[in-house]
Amino acid sequence: MDWDDLRDGDTLKECIVRGAKRELAEEWAHGKRAEKARIAIKNADLKVLGFYREMMRGGKPQFVVGGRVDCDFVEFFPDLLEVMQTKTLEVSAQIADLSRLKVFAESVATEGLPSLPPNSQALHGVIAVLNDILVAEPDAVAEVFGFETVHDTPS
Repeated sequence: MDWDDLRDGDTLKECIVRGAKRELAEEWAHGKRAEKARIAIKNADLKVLGFYREMMRGGKPQFVVGGRVDCDFVEFFPDLLEVMQTKTLEVSAQIADLSRLKVFAESVATEGLPSLPPNSQALHGVIAVLNDILVAEPDAVAEVFGFETVHDTPS
């Protein structure tokens, strides 16, 4: 979140969602061709799923926000320096297909957490939040990611 995401009279949830939308637009709706993506992000119904603390960044809270953006992946134009942390602009083959997130969430719901390398703290944090919410409120996650609820989720 940036200071601009905070507004007097808003709840913390409203500030987090505003920050998530701003961050998503900055990183994935880059340039003039991304107008559809910017509009879709602005109108997206996002839900705060939880947070984790990233100890490698001084214990800074990282909020996990999920939702659907009414826009095809081809309408997204990433800021490659921000998203890929690379200086080359020829990385279209490296850009992750966001549709795989649904498949990933389904596999976590049915098979549990995958083994991850120890240095992927952010991914560990996001997966821990997803796991907690899958156990506590599987219907909420099913709604966010658009798959059938699995009531017998592993812990």
